[in-house]
Amino acid sequence: MKFLLTLALLGSLLGAASARPVAIGGVPTSPVIETKPLSGEREGLPVWFLPRLGLQTRNNPQDLWLSYGTRSLRYTPQAGWSASGFKAAPLPPPERYGEGGSLHVSLDVLRALGVPLAGDERQLDVSVVRAGIETPAAPLPQVALVGAVPASPVVSNVKSAPPRAALPGTPAQAAPPALHSASVVPTPLKSAPGTLSKPVPTPPGPAPSTPVVPATPSPPASPAPLPAPGGPSITGVRSSLSTVRNVQVQRLVIDLSGPVSYSARNERGGVTVFLPQVSAVPSVQTLESGDTLTLALEERGVTVRLDAGGGLSQVMTLDDPDRLVIDTATSLSADVPPPVKEDALPDGVSLRVFGGLSLLSFDPARYAPHVVAAPSGSALSVAELVARGGGVAGVNGGYFDPPSSLPVDFVAVGGRLLSASLERRGTVGFDAQGAALFGFPRPRYMLSGAFGSLTVNTVTSRAMPKLLSAFVGDGRTAVGGAGLLTLTLNAQATAVVRADMNGSVPAAGLISVTFDPSRFPQLPRTVGAPLQASLNYQVPEWQQVREGLSAGPMLLQGGEIVLNPEREAFNVLTGVWRPTRQVAFAIYKGQPTLAFLEFGTPETFARALHNVGVQDALRLDSGSSATVFVSGGYLGTGGYLNSVWSRPVPNAIVLVPLDSAKALGAGSKNLR
Repeated sequence: MKFLLTLALLGSLLGAASARPVAIGGVPTSPVIETKPLSGEREGLPVWFLPRLGLQTRNNPQDLWLSYGTRSLRYTPQAGWSASGFKAAPLPPPERYGEGGSLHVSLDVLRALGVPLAGDERQLDVSVVRAGIETPAAPLPQVALVGAVPASPVVSNVKSAPPRAALPGTPAQAAPPALHSASVVPTPLKSAPGTLSKPVPTPPGPAPSTPVVPATPSPPASPAPLPAPGGPSITGVRSSLSTVRNVQVQRLVIDLSGPVSYSARNERGGVTVFLPQVSAVPSVQTLESGDTLTLALEERGVTVRLDAGGGLSQVMTLDDPDRLVIDTATSLSADVPPPVKEDALPDGVSLRVFGGLSLLSFDPARYAPHVVAAPSGSALSVAELVARGGGVAGVNGGYFDPPSSLPVDFVAVGGRLLSASLERRGTVGFDAQGAALFGFPRPRYMLSGAFGSLTVNTVTSRAMPKLLSAFVGDGRTAVGGAGLLTLTLNAQATAVVRADMNGSVPAAGLISVTFDPSRFPQLPRTVGAPLQASLNYQVPEWQQVREGLSAGPMLLQGGEIVLNPEREAFNVLTGVWRPTRQVAFAIYKGQPTLAFLEFGTPETFARALHNVGVQDALRLDSGSSATVFVSGGYLGTGGYLNSVWSRPVPNAIVLVPLDSAKALGAGSKNLR
């Protein structure tokens, strides 16, 4: 697979380094990224930008780490640069640009890593060949989608271990969640009374790399005893180390002469495993990762201690040949979201990767999409919204006003209209069974009673003296104002349970209607009066839709590209065509699907989705909001298709297991 990456550096014709704008794939970066002049007339780029160029990084001035393909460079102020996978000539140290500025590395460092740079003073072309880059468990973040999208995807659809009890959120504009200390997840095969269980054998991962050589093994006080007749012994230790985005994955393999049972204990900073009736030569070893492995001979067997330094460990045994395996995942940087672990996706979830396009699909017999909203006027991370809705995955929803966190277009949850519709943009809706409908409805609240019917003008908590407005209460937001009457309806939205002049605070989940009595004399004014509020989409086939949101532009309908931002009143001169991260809710092969494009325009996105056979797709809020999250992951904190953290959002589309979805009933759990 080849990707052409063009890094255009337009600037001074002089020999001295100067700041020059950067373009990727011929498209200027937005916002504009520039090289910076460093010492020694060198040019540099910020470390935080390098993942856009296909590098994996740990952005720590005291322990900087960069990896490109099979080559890695590590820098510490004490030792300078050290190389792994190649021999490197002396390189200039990283520098902070400006007082307290971002950490930058010279372009010489990129050349040393094998990033091919060519060109002249005006332009630098980088041709990146991805085929030789090993990605053991998840694809590296793709920089751009170039040319036609391949028709054959890489598919992963593997059952995971039971889901964890809680999914931690990721507050944006703050440090990501703290990583867990090591934990042990054995998988029993047998559990006969009085015996230790042995994990289910699983296919081995990639062949371990260089065997670990003991660093000054501790000699035993006396020769190691031979195992009991038929008892196994430890015959060797090997380890391999790989990196997936910002997660370092270590596989420690302890070779055995026969099958064993074990017990594992989670301890601070590591894991201890006891192997009864096993013999070994006691030793202390330092692994390539820096972890410490200790083999201690006990009276009844061998204790294996791995000091993993805060990583998350999983213990299992494999057979044919017999061996004990400890897999450990450690975060290298909290500045980058953890990647999706493809072999630990929830049951019924599959990930397909087509170059820079990723599709996370869900079996409709197991999951249903639901709209989940944060409390009115607030925003949460997508991970928090997924947990709030009891789901396994989610994608951010529609557009919103960042200062107030209020949606700017239609949002409905559980049959309640939370935000008024602009009545012109692409919309996705879900019926009670989770079936999706794509189109351009004009949803409004309709009031009906003995007087006939009236259309509500807008949905807001603000006093609107000239309009008939509605609001779904959250138990804390006041509505109405001087001279205005607020009628609060019952839970079924069929009768008045409160009538307040000059303002009130409706209870959570209840619809209130506010108006000037002199302008709407036909509406009731007393408690107990019949008054029904219903959601009218003004399109017959949408009348069964209970949840949905508007975003846009619409990308595909019925398998055809229908992209027309001008029709949906987008700014077609600049804004909508800006290349950035793109997300969409889609239907792919009959399955609800969360689509993610690492970088491109809506046109690029629509073409890519069409090329792989997506049937319907609505673009959601993209750019700095674009997030696709799925539970599980390497560190138990979930994984993300996006390779940078995104800002919190007021709503999301969440995939909920059907049993949980039924328990949600009318959606009150999701509502504010």
